[in-house]
Amino acid sequence: MEPFLGFASPIYWKSGVEKSFDQYLLQGLKDPWPLQLIKDLQDTPDEGDSLYLTIDSRLQEIAFASLDGQKGAILALDPQTGAILAMASRPSFDPNGLEENWEHLVKDKDSPLVNRPTDGLYAPGSVFKILTSAAALDSGSAGPGTIYECRESIVVYGNIIRNYGGKGYGNIDLTQAFKISCNTYFAQLALELGREHLKEYVKRFGFDRKSSFQFDAAASFFPDTTGMDDVELAWSGIGQGKLLVTPLQIAMVGLAMADQGRIMEPYLVQEIRDSQDSLVKRFEPRIYAQPISAQTAETVKAMMVKVVAEGTGRSAQIQGVSAAGKTGTAELGEGKKPHSWFVGFAPSEDPRILIAVIVESAGTGAEAAAPIFKKVASAYLGQ
Repeated sequence: MEPFLGFASPIYWKSGVEKSFDQYLLQGLKDPWPLQLIKDLQDTPDEGDSLYLTIDSRLQEIAFASLDGQKGAILALDPQTGAILAMASRPSFDPNGLEENWEHLVKDKDSPLVNRPTDGLYAPGSVFKILTSAAALDSGSAGPGTIYECRESIVVYGNIIRNYGGKGYGNIDLTQAFKISCNTYFAQLALELGREHLKEYVKRFGFDRKSSFQFDAAASFFPDTTGMDDVELAWSGIGQGKLLVTPLQIAMVGLAMADQGRIMEPYLVQEIRDSQDSLVKRFEPRIYAQPISAQTAETVKAMMVKVVAEGTGRSAQIQGVSAAGKTGTAELGEGKKPHSWFVGFAPSEDPRILIAVIVESAGTGAEAAAPIFKKVASAYLGQ
C-alpha cells in the first residue's frame, strides 16, 4: 500500500488522497451523520465519484520494488505538465486491519504511515547545490567561469568544512566544482552570494510555504536569516546545517532546470468522474512558479549533464539517452551512514521524466540513489 493513497477509518479519520478528495469519494459523508449512520448499518452503498490518477501503474511498481528492503522515497514527474508518474515510499503499510495495527504503526520507528516523498524531511546534502548555483547565477553573484580554490577543507570562524572524501582540486570554476561536488567551493560561493539573496531564492522555489497542491505536503525549512552567521550560511550553501527538505521540494528544484526556469505544479488527480462515468472535474496543468530565468536554467542544466556524463553521477547514465542530474550525500554526523540522494531528468535535451530519489542511510548519492534513477528512468523511456 502506498501512503499517498492514504486511508479512511471511522476511528482515525482519513489521510492522503482519501482525505484531499473526501467530498468526491465513496467514503465521503455526503449525508448528515445520522442518515449516513443508518445507511452504513443498512449496508446501503453511496454513489461516490471515481478519481483518475496521473500515476503510471507499471512505473509505480518498478519504483516501489526499487526500494525493496530499504527506507526512502522515489518521486517521478512529467516536467512539461507536473503530472506525478510515480510516488513510492518505503516502508509502507497495509490498510486492512488498520484499527488493530494502529498503535504498532504509530510507534514504529521506521514511520510507515509517513508518505516520505511529500512529508519526509531530510538534510539535502549536495543536491541543494543546484539551488545554490541557480541563485548565484541568476542574481549575478557568479558565472560558470567564477573561480574559487577547491581546498581539502576551509575554516569559517573556527568551524571546519571538508570535502567529502577529503580531497582538494585547486583553482576551479563553477562548472567543474558542480561536476565534482566540491563542498569548499560552494561554501565560498554561498558566502559571496549572501544570506538574503540565498533566502530570497529558496522562497522563490517554495521553501517555508504551506502546500497549495491537491495533496498535503510538509514545508521545506530554510533557517531564519535573522542572526544567521557565516558558519550557518556556508553549511546551508552545501545543503547541510539546519536545512531540511522533502523529496518533493528537491524535485521542484529540478523541474525548474528541466523546463527553462519554470516549475509546473505537481498534481496527482487528472480527472473526477461520477458513477455514470460523466466528467465531474478535470485538472489542467498550471505553472507554480518561475523562480529563475530560462538562461540560468539552461546553464545549470548543462552543468547537470556534465555531472552524469563525467562527474559524480556516472552511475545514473542511461544507454543511448543523455541524462542530467546531481548526486547528494547528506551527512548525518559522526559514525552515521549518510543519506543517498539523486535528482535528474531525461532526455536532457527534451525532458520527459524527472525523478528525485532518496535512500536513507545508504551511502553516497552515486552508490544507491543514482542507480535507482537509472533503473526507473530507463523503464519509463523504454531503454
